[in-house]
Amino acid sequence: MGFTWQFALALVWTVIVIGVVSWGAYLTYSDALKEDEYMPVDEEEEEEEEDPRLEQAMETLGQFPHCDYLILHSPGTCEFCDSRPVWQALRVIYGINFTNEDYPNKEPCPSLVRRSLETINKWGGNRPHPKEVKPKRKTLLQRAVEDDDDGSSKEG
Repeated sequence: MGFTWQFALALVWTVIVIGVVSWGAYLTYSDALKEDEYMPVDEEEEEEEEDPRLEQAMETLGQFPHCDYLILHSPGTCEFCDSRPVWQALRVIYGINFTNEDYPNKEPCPSLVRRSLETINKWGGNRPHPKEVKPKRKTLLQRAVEDDDDGSSKEG
């Protein structure tokens, strides 16, 4: 049994397939390595423990008022933000602008660093929600006094 043309053809095809697969793998991983996306996982590495004070701080401060945690409106502007006075006080103490402010002597609002106010306000959950002021009902005494002032008393 000698060296046949079928064996030669099979050998050539094998070399071509291995070359194509290797070239594809090279292209895939070389781009990832250039961008530092591919990093081997070291299974022996221990995960960092979360600071126990973080959970306690979040319990103290409570939930963020808006979907985007970087949004915080100035006091009196938004009902939801007004429900978190501690967050508002921290912004004042640290000299950070509220989402609806732009004072040059303060640090910029973190939400405005990433995108514009127009983009932020496209999502309804990020817009300020002013507190609804419900009209107070007048007491019987107030109505009686008004009727008396109008001269429409029933005394005849």
